[in-house]
Amino acid sequence: MHRLLYVAYGRDDVRTQARYAAMTALAHAGALPLAIHVVTDGPEAFASLEGRVELLPASPAQVAGWLGPERFNLRVKPAVVREFVRRYPSDPVLLADADTFFVDDVARAFDRIRPGAAVLWEREYPVATSDTALMYRFRRKLGRARFRGGRIDLGVDMWNSGAVGLDPAQFALVDDWLAFVDEVYPRTRRWILEQFAISWVLQRAGVAISPCEDVLVHYWFDKPGHSAAVSAALERAGGAPLDDALAAIRAHPIDLPRTRGYGEKANFFQRVFGW
Repeated sequence: MHRLLYVAYGRDDVRTQARYAAMTALAHAGALPLAIHVVTDGPEAFASLEGRVELLPASPAQVAGWLGPERFNLRVKPAVVREFVRRYPSDPVLLADADTFFVDDVARAFDRIRPGAAVLWEREYPVATSDTALMYRFRRKLGRARFRGGRIDLGVDMWNSGAVGLDPAQFALVDDWLAFVDEVYPRTRRWILEQFAISWVLQRAGVAISPCEDVLVHYWFDKPGHSAAVSAALERAGGAPLDDALAAIRAHPIDLPRTRGYGEKANFFQRVFGW
């Protein structure tokens, strides 16, 4: 079985995004043996998908545990994945963020997950040489941090973790992903630490990484525009039978332009002082 995992908690808009995301996965599942799981504190938001997805209720206490003492919202991803792969230790898993949707066969993403190969959403830049202001600040923070007593090698690529696909052979690395976040985040306080952590752990372990942005749209760059399009698509589906709604999703995918890049280039003071 191929297992697709979503996490949606805290806000109605996130649950709405995840509902549409899961519907696009159903629409593009084809003949793939696919199980879709949604970890959520609002299972009622997914009532229309009953019987087609597995809802895994999340209590306030569980969410608090996943957030950890630093209340870092992106820590939830490795924390949930660690619990999930212990439940299904023999099946490949693809974690997709709520703000994603499939535009092609889900099988194309899973085909890239193998014992020596994992999937992340998109390669963004080399960490050591990126000239964005964001990365100058991040490198300065990482220079002061340590992981398990050692300096952190910056000679890796930063990957966007809007999708994280792992083979069972890589599940032991999830513990390292979470440990890296827990040890290094308090010294950096940077949201990108979570995706740097999984990028770093996989590359340091010699795992080849493939992108899946050709199959899966991750609209981190334009939440308002895409969220409006998602709401409109769900409203059009209305009370139609689910299979009819899925056919409409296949026939009329959301297709909005990518509106901006990753960040401003660093100015002189940011380069020198890491501001």
